[in-house]
Amino acid sequence: MQGESMQGVLYLAVESPHVYVECLCSLLSLRSPQHGAYKGSITVITDNQMMANRAACLCNAQSHIVPPWWDNDFPPEALKSRSLKTSLCNHLNFATYTTALFLDSDTLLAQPIQPLFDWFENQGADLAALPYYRIAGDAGYGWNTGVLLWRHDERIKDFFGEWNRQWHADGYGRDEAAFWRAQDKTDTRIADLPSVFNWPDNERRNDTIVRHTWPDKSGALSALFGPFYHTMCQRFGVESEV
Repeated sequence: MQGESMQGVLYLAVESPHVYVECLCSLLSLRSPQHGAYKGSITVITDNQMMANRAACLCNAQSHIVPPWWDNDFPPEALKSRSLKTSLCNHLNFATYTTALFLDSDTLLAQPIQPLFDWFENQGADLAALPYYRIAGDAGYGWNTGVLLWRHDERIKDFFGEWNRQWHADGYGRDEAAFWRAQDKTDTRIADLPSVFNWPDNERRNDTIVRHTWPDKSGALSALFGPFYHTMCQRFGVESEV
């Protein structure tokens, strides 16, 4: 219906079999009845057809398959997945998305995600991200870009375009510093994401909604997802914890 708000969740899973497996586990946690059984649209940007097929079969997620040559122009040391992350608006048709949530592949839902969308509706911001100072023991500056939420409009398209340009200027490395400079150059209104929506898993708290950064990813996913995790590791050729 025209004018109706539509929420969508985005993932990026490229280059690494480990990332494919982590992303599938994250997708399952998002759809899980234990965590609110998110029923909205999910899109996975990937370079792997088996990853796309599994996401569709297991979680009713659509996929955008990037062409095989998407990373040909980068030097070997480049963090090439950041090219896609910093230009998300160029790789998908968001015509039906008014609000988009990006989740890193190594996130897991601990509680329903809808409160995050509800919180953002009242912020009057273009985008939301977690400031590093809100992460326990982290003295970094700027924002953590593992969980991002934005309103899809012309302002955010300009922001992503500038983020990608700044990432290139940085020499194809990490994307956080480029994010900070893109915000400064575009005057994008960024809301400080509450830490419950992007919390490091080694700092346990009962109100966490999105768990992120794992001290022992393989062991944790093995404990949480059991046979499914081991089967996916086998399919993608990943050595897993027993």
